[in-house]
Amino acid sequence: MATAEQNIVEQIREEVFCSICLELFRRPKALPCQHTFCEDCLLNYAGVRQVVWCPNCRLQVRLPPQGVVGLPDNHLAANVCQKFSQHTPQTGGSDDNYCDQHPVEALKLYCQQCGVACCAECLDDQHAGHTATTVRQAVEQKKTALRALVTECKNTLDTCHSYLRQLPYVEQTLSTDTQRTQADVTETFDNAIQHITQALTAEKDRLLRDIEKNQRRNNDTLNAYGAQVQSQVTELTSACDAAVWALGQCDKRFLNHEAAVSEALDRYREHALPSPDRAVFQALDVDFQSLASAMSRMTLEPVSLQPGNVLNTGQVRFGGRGSENGQFSWPTGVTVSKDGVIFVADYDNERIQSFHCQGRYLGQFQTLVPGRPSRTMKPQGVDLDAYGNLWVVGYNVTETCDLLVQFSRTGECLNKIPLTHTGYFRGLAVNKRTNQILVTETTATNQPSGGTGVTFRGEIKVLKPDGTLVRVIGGSQQKTWLQPFWTKSGPQEDIKYPRYVTVDCHGNIIVSDTVDHCIKIFSETGEFQFKFGEDGKGDGQLRYPRGVCVDVSGNIVVADEGNQRVEVFNRHGLLLHHVTGGMKKPSAVAMATEGRLVMTDVDTNMVTVLTT
Repeated sequence: MATAEQNIVEQIREEVFCSICLELFRRPKALPCQHTFCEDCLLNYAGVRQVVWCPNCRLQVRLPPQGVVGLPDNHLAANVCQKFSQHTPQTGGSDDNYCDQHPVEALKLYCQQCGVACCAECLDDQHAGHTATTVRQAVEQKKTALRALVTECKNTLDTCHSYLRQLPYVEQTLSTDTQRTQADVTETFDNAIQHITQALTAEKDRLLRDIEKNQRRNNDTLNAYGAQVQSQVTELTSACDAAVWALGQCDKRFLNHEAAVSEALDRYREHALPSPDRAVFQALDVDFQSLASAMSRMTLEPVSLQPGNVLNTGQVRFGGRGSENGQFSWPTGVTVSKDGVIFVADYDNERIQSFHCQGRYLGQFQTLVPGRPSRTMKPQGVDLDAYGNLWVVGYNVTETCDLLVQFSRTGECLNKIPLTHTGYFRGLAVNKRTNQILVTETTATNQPSGGTGVTFRGEIKVLKPDGTLVRVIGGSQQKTWLQPFWTKSGPQEDIKYPRYVTVDCHGNIIVSDTVDHCIKIFSETGEFQFKFGEDGKGDGQLRYPRGVCVDVSGNIVVADEGNQRVEVFNRHGLLLHHVTGGMKKPSAVAMATEGRLVMTDVDTNMVTVLTT
């Protein structure tokens, strides 16, 4: 009976222990797959992510808006845990703590040589001479060893999770490389086929021309020979006719005909027949298989999966502090055109510089204030619109005002929109779908008397190219201008200090809130979607995030200035990898052609182009 009861207890034990911490459930939470875990364990496991995978079955789970706390409680598991915890000490107190051989003796000692608990009688008898300690000390030692194993297990799990996070990116990279390699092979052999076809066609045409030329030469030779022979035939015929006539005569004229006929025959005997050349074509045996194999070679390069989850890439770096061509003084903004030209907002030098993706300097223009040719503004952000023109947001020091100016790529001022000066940096993005301009705006107020610090309040203004305000995103509520009233719409999320902003291919607005140490995502119409990141140095954590951009796969690239790194997240906010580039203060980021990533560093005043 006791054995059956113990078996039931062991079976229940398997169902009431969390597979993460290996202890009894504490505030058990159930995932949609019905696997249950401690609330604290899930909080630590999920971190700031909104999408997690079940540690048991790997089912992808999107957390509710409240996060792990919003998951349903497993009341059945909680009740079983309570009953189990009440039952276990009771059975242990009556059976487990007393010696089977000496029922009246408590198991207070632990034989280190045999690895079993024993009583004082057993130590003197069966374990005589063995080293022993108290059960309490043995338990503490075992707990220490077990804690070390649990720590090692958790570290191994972290490594495994790091591998799992990296796998989608590696798979994506390999897929992109495969497509690129296939395109290279196709292009190379198509070009080779084209060149070979052109060469063979040219050679065929040459041979045909030579054959035709030889034929014409032979025809000319034979025609000339025929005319010559015809002339001789006429001469010989005349000589023969005269000789035949002379044979019938007997006067002195007969004596001259022999010499005339002999002279004509001598000229005929000395004439050689022509020797025309006949064209003969001989096809050579060409080993086309060897020729094709000699054209190219494919090798396999191993892809290393490192648990640190850091992507090492090829890079091009250019710049340096200064005011000469190609130098910078605080490069705060960057954008890239469809033809691969990099435009950099050079703040203190009050100019926009342009470069080739390999770092070659192309040109520059001063960020002049329209209508004030002698005055310039300090550019803070730059982006291209759907027509290839540059929008620049900056600060006019002379007149203490902020401006949004549209320039052509050569620096011609096309449009100007005045903005309220707030004293804080602005971010800028252009929605290519609607050609609307998004500008961040931050204000700050000091804490009331007795308080310390500053309270930030930020928002994103959406403008038409003529300066008409479409909507304001952020703050305590969103406002959209619908003639003739302001209307409120959608759930909102406060923005404290929106430093940089970008728009993905679906029109979603992605903004870095540098004070909140996170990235916030809004729909095209301004409804808050979700956010990710928190203050820290760990994976998925951010510290004073700056520039944001989106690659062709929808992944979000973040310049994590405080952690001196650039990180890539998927569209749901799950960390994919870190990008190495020797950055000290990464500021602006932008995607270029062929998957290149362009980053500026306001500390080293360098621009880095990474080949991802």
